[in-house]
Amino acid sequence: MNQLIELPDNARVWLYAANRLLTKAEQEQIMNEAAAFITGWTSHEHKMDAAFDILHNVFPVLALNEDTHAASGCGIDKSVAFFKKLEQTFGLQLFNRLQIELITPKGLFITDKSGVADMLASGQITTQTISFNKQITLLKELRNSFEIPLYKAWFYPALAAGNPAA
Repeated sequence: MNQLIELPDNARVWLYAANRLLTKAEQEQIMNEAAAFITGWTSHEHKMDAAFDILHNVFPVLALNEDTHAASGCGIDKSVAFFKKLEQTFGLQLFNRLQIELITPKGLFITDKSGVADMLASGQITTQTISFNKQITLLKELRNSFEIPLYKAWFYPALAAGNPAA
């Protein structure tokens, strides 16, 4: 299996976030299953040049070098089915786009906008606390703008306006 580092900056990325930290044993098993998936991943009978990794013990990432062969609808469907299988196998939720992950002094913390608002109000975190940009679609973005200060996160304007439910 290719490493993410071996793929070009313009490689397409699918980033998911687990609803809890993955154990080392789970990560090893997921990496093994991902290696098997990538080995057999095709789109219109063409082998995909892809890589997989798990970042911060919570973010499974699939990257595809579309310079060699682009993903078609059927190829993308196969990848979504792979992630849904991971959800079932490990009792995870990977498709909650409203979930927010932060790096706090106590480690990685998983919450929602309301939880972030409470943590800001109590001083547990600041606007400089590291959050994650899960809207990325390219490997270059993963490398350069995945970890961002809270004030640059998509949800921060609603918090700053005093409306965490927005």
